[in-house]
Amino acid sequence: ILREVRTNLETEVAASREQITELSKRLQETNAMLKNQENVVIDCSKLTEANAQMEQQLIHNRNYIEKLETDMKKLKESSSAALSDLKIELESKNAYITRLEEGSEASNEFLQEENSKLNKKIANLIHQTHTLDEQLERAQLDNEMKDKKLCELVFESNSQKEEFKAFKLRADEERTKLEDELKTLVDCNRKIEMDTEIKADLEKQLNVLTEKLKSLELELQMKKDSEELLGLEIHSLNEAKGKLEKMVSESYENVKLAQEKDEAIENWRSKCKSLEEKFQQEKKTAENELDALRNSLNEFQINRDLNRETVLELKKQLEEKEDELFKLNETYLVKLASAETDVANVNAANASLAKKIEELENAIVESESKAQRFEESLSKQQQQTREIEEENRKLKNEIALSEMSSNQVDALVARNKEYVARLDEEEEKILNLQSENDELRRSLELKHAESSGYNSEIQRLNNALQAEIAKSEKAAKDNTQIANSYTQLQCQIQHKGKSAGRITHPTSKTADGAQGEIGGRAFQSRGQPPEAKRCHNESSSCPPSVPTSKATNTNQRVVQELKTKLAAEEGKVKAAYTNVEGKVDRKTTSILVLKLFLGLYLDERLRKSFIGQKCWRMSWTLIAMQGAAICLVVVLSLCTTSTKCASMAHHHTHQTNKERVEDGGFAPRDHEHMKSGEHHSEFDHEAIL
Repeated sequence: ILREVRTNLETEVAASREQITELSKRLQETNAMLKNQENVVIDCSKLTEANAQMEQQLIHNRNYIEKLETDMKKLKESSSAALSDLKIELESKNAYITRLEEGSEASNEFLQEENSKLNKKIANLIHQTHTLDEQLERAQLDNEMKDKKLCELVFESNSQKEEFKAFKLRADEERTKLEDELKTLVDCNRKIEMDTEIKADLEKQLNVLTEKLKSLELELQMKKDSEELLGLEIHSLNEAKGKLEKMVSESYENVKLAQEKDEAIENWRSKCKSLEEKFQQEKKTAENELDALRNSLNEFQINRDLNRETVLELKKQLEEKEDELFKLNETYLVKLASAETDVANVNAANASLAKKIEELENAIVESESKAQRFEESLSKQQQQTREIEEENRKLKNEIALSEMSSNQVDALVARNKEYVARLDEEEEKILNLQSENDELRRSLELKHAESSGYNSEIQRLNNALQAEIAKSEKAAKDNTQIANSYTQLQCQIQHKGKSAGRITHPTSKTADGAQGEIGGRAFQSRGQPPEAKRCHNESSSCPPSVPTSKATNTNQRVVQELKTKLAAEEGKVKAAYTNVEGKVDRKTTSILVLKLFLGLYLDERLRKSFIGQKCWRMSWTLIAMQGAAICLVVVLSLCTTSTKCASMAHHHTHQTNKERVEDGGFAPRDHEHMKSGEHHSEFDHEAIL
């Protein structure tokens, strides 16, 4: 039973160790999960901050789009004002041409050609205004389409919210899939680490680009200061100069718009950074957008450089045109005076008129070249407006992407909350498991202590058994030696008795006394070993020899001395034998108790039976009640040994009586003694029962 208990305890200890290892693994996994959840919470906080920034940027971009629309309207108004001014100039020139027509037909033809050229220019300008109107209408249509797309995205976000609600309902069913999702979270964390490394590289590149942009902005500020000084000087010029200054101011506004777009591009770069940090799926698209933005930046920088060059060229052209205007005014005044004088003297001043016509033709050619340059500058500005519109489209697309990312951020935040709730539940489970683990450890420690106590008791009992077995072996050896010596003494006594019988002539009384002594010895030999009994039987069965001569007094004295010596030796032998037998009986009883206990422990069938269970419980109580148990076991052993001795004595007396009956030497005293022995054996059996 102790072995089974020990095996059960060992199995329980092994199971508990396995549970402890599993719990430790779960603890490690939960700690990793907690760390991952903390990282996710931090990422979610960052996402919420980025979402707020994105919303602010969206608001800023919407305001920027509204400003662009207002600027386009202002451009329309300025273009219409420029057209009206050009019409006024045409009217003034037409009036001037009518005056010249009165002067001469040649001047009329010249003026008609100029008028046709100016009409062509006006038509071109009107066509350009129409194209600008069409572009504005297209931009408005694009804005409407983008608004529709934004509405669709809003509807999609609402549908996604509804799906998210349904997902919340399904979350209870998906709790079993937590482990897989946790593994995916670990993979996501690894991917996020890779994204952070990529982000660091991109940040380095963007820092380099921002430094370059700052240097370019400083250059722009320096140029702006110089341009403001030039603007103050230009405002002091004539009305025509003021008209041209409007165009220059429009170019300045374009430059400002470019600067604002630079800022928007920088903001979108920061957005791209945040998107690259948070969403791995959009990494490729973000990289493509970054490449596109970089290309657009490079193109924009190239366009900005070209715009600067065009601004410088326009400034130079303005200065040249101002000089030319002053010259033309002077020439026109001179020509007017000369024309008034030449009208009266046409025929006389044909040569001078021809020269003047040539000068006017040269001036017209120069004005045409200037007009062509102006048209080229207008076409460049139109290209810049188209590029600005394309950039606006890109910005709107990026706004839509940012809105999609904000919806994804909301979904991630909701998932994070669910994960946090699940983690709380798992933490509670882990705490319960830890408490159970502590209880199991305590019970294991108690059981281990009990098993160690049992093992120590078993070892002590084994040692006691071995010691008792060694002592019993020694006692058995001593007993055999004493029995052998006892048999030898009995044989010597019998031999001496025979010799004494031969010497003396016994009477009937002495024969009866000898027979009584022999019967008493047979009765006393019940507790002796079988070898002594055999010798005793042989001595009792020997018939008395009839002496041939009469006994003398000396012979009787010798016989009495021999009898006394024999009685003394028999008493010593009996005392030694009883001492040895008592020792052997005590040792055998203790050995029997231990054997009974170990037999019940080793034999499963006896232990599992009803009687075996009772004996097992009683043996434990006996072991607990050490002194009383030993006494009871000694009593039982004495009873068993007494029954054995009684049965052996009864058998021995029965055999001796049979031999006496066969030999004819049966005496009534022996018969009575035999009956008393049988009665005594029956009494012993009844007492034992």
